[in-house]
Parts: sequence; structure tokens; C-alpha cells
Amino acid sequence: MTSTDVSALVGRLRLIPDTARRFAVGASAARSFYRLGPELLERLLDAGLPHVGRGPDRLFDDYDLSNSALHLGQMSVQRRAIRSWANSLRTNAAAASTPYRLTVLAPCPAPGHPGPCHYLFPEIPETPDDGSGASADDAPQNGRAAGTVQRACVRERPEDPLLVLDVVQRGDWPEAGPRVRELVAEHGAADFFMLPEAVRWDPGFFAATGMSDCGGCAARLVRAAAAHGLDARFSFGVLVAKPYSIAHCWAEFRTGGGWTPVDPMLMRILTDWGGLDPAQADPCRSPGPVLHRLADHVAKLVDHNGIWAPVSLPTERL
Repeated sequence: MTSTDVSALVGRLRLIPDTARRFAVGASAARSFYRLGPELLERLLDAGLPHVGRGPDRLFDDYDLSNSALHLGQMSVQRRAIRSWANSLRTNAAAASTPYRLTVLAPCPAPGHPGPCHYLFPEIPETPDDGSGASADDAPQNGRAAGTVQRACVRERPEDPLLVLDVVQRGDWPEAGPRVRELVAEHGAADFFMLPEAVRWDPGFFAATGMSDCGGCAARLVRAAAAHGLDARFSFGVLVAKPYSIAHCWAEFRTGGGWTPVDPMLMRILTDWGGLDPAQADPCRSPGPVLHRLADHVAKLVDHNGIWAPVSLPTERL
């Protein structure tokens, strides 16, 4: 990488307001977790990377370090995760269905409280067959219906998993129609950056910078679809991949009697950093084989008495 690459990247990062930053990561973590060694970190600092403190006491923002590692080609934890997503897409798309088991681990975010931990986990209920008025046309392609509920979980011992999810990922998904392709061509392009909550949903920030994350891209596609008379919906759930799944947002478009995930941002990420063959990287190719829908809005993946609990999702293929 050249000094121009580093300077251009830092210039983009500085478009994020400092008020949205949380300076909490030291140089040691920058080296071990993000693979930003001392020399590269100094080059980033020389280019103006935001930080607080001096010398060994410097602290950095997690999003800045994540974006720096990704865009400068470092083999960070995030980069390795993206490679696992691409591998899961290849594997799942080649089979009719692929079963997985996700273990939900969530340490208590408020240790010391009396009694057991009470958690809530979002899920979309199975399609009703009780005459409630929901029709097959209301069900997405994976057989689940709109409308999010929350599963209550109680954990007596902190070392126990919160819950175990067995999911089956379907391999074959319908192709996007010509109107969806036109919409994606017009509204799906953006430069991927991991963004803090203060700006990730702000249409004005995207318009000014061209920077977006997956949630912002999904929300933008759903808004554009409504303006063009297309039936689309926002989806929040899990990108299923071993060894770890993650929370993710995407858009879905109605196709016949169901819904098909469309996520041009994810397809670009998998091509640029995950090793996905560009010949397989049609921005309108459905990443449905790796997506499991949990909610129709951004939700706390694990809610502990109203507190957003940290979560990890160790995943195995069954």
C-alpha cells in the first residue's frame, strides 16, 4: 500500500464526526486483533487518524481500526470472518439444504444482580395455520411469516449457553427480476464502512460521503423500492457461517408467493475481501443460503432486562 492509500482512507474516516467515536482501544489490541502493527499505525497517525492520548497511552476508535484493517488489506479477525461467509455461501448454495446449529452465548452485562439472568431473543413465528388470516403469500421463502416476537430465556448459571438454534439453510433462491435489478443498479452502490449508530442510518451522511454499512444499504433499498412501487421489506437476523455467525441486516423483495433476500453490499464485501469469484458476484444474486431472518427491524439480538448484551454465536454444520 502507498502513502496515498493511507491518506485517502484516513480522509474518508475523518468524514465520520468525532462525536460518534468511542476511544477505547489501545495499540496492543490494534496489533493483535486488527493486525495494525506499529509501523502501519504510525503511518495512519501521520495521516491524521483520530485518537486520544500520547505514545503508549494512545486510544483509538474500534470502527476506525476495523475499517483501516479491512481497507488496507490486513488479515484481521474481521477479514477472516468475511472469508468464512464466502465459503458458507459457496457450500450452502451447492446443496438443496444445509443444517446448522448456532449456540447463543451471552455474558451477563450487569453482573451481581439478584436471581437468574432473564433474556429476550427475537424470532419470527412459524406461519400460522389457525385461520388467523395470514396467507401463503405473507410467508417468506423460508416458511416464516412477518411479525416479530421475543423468546424468553432464563439462565441459572453464567457458564451455560443462553439457547441453541438449529436452522436449515436453503440453497436455491429465485433470481431477481428486471425491476429489482434496475433498482439495485440505481440505489445499491455504496462504499462499505463499518459505521457507528450515530451515522449509519442517516441518509444525509450517505449522500455527503457515499459511505454505508449493511444496515444503511438495506434501509435505503427498501425506501427506494417503496418509491418505485416495488414490494420490499427490511430484515434483521443472522448471517450463518461456521465457526461464528453474526447479526446482519438486508433487504428482501417479493418474488411470486414469497420473499427473496437481495444484498448488493454483502455480495461486494464477499468479492472484495472474502475471495468470492467475481463471476459469481452478481450484486442481485441472493445471499439467502447464508441468511436466517429473525425480525422485521433492527433488534437487540440478546436483551438482558433492556440492556443490549454482548453475544457470540459459535456455529457448526450438522
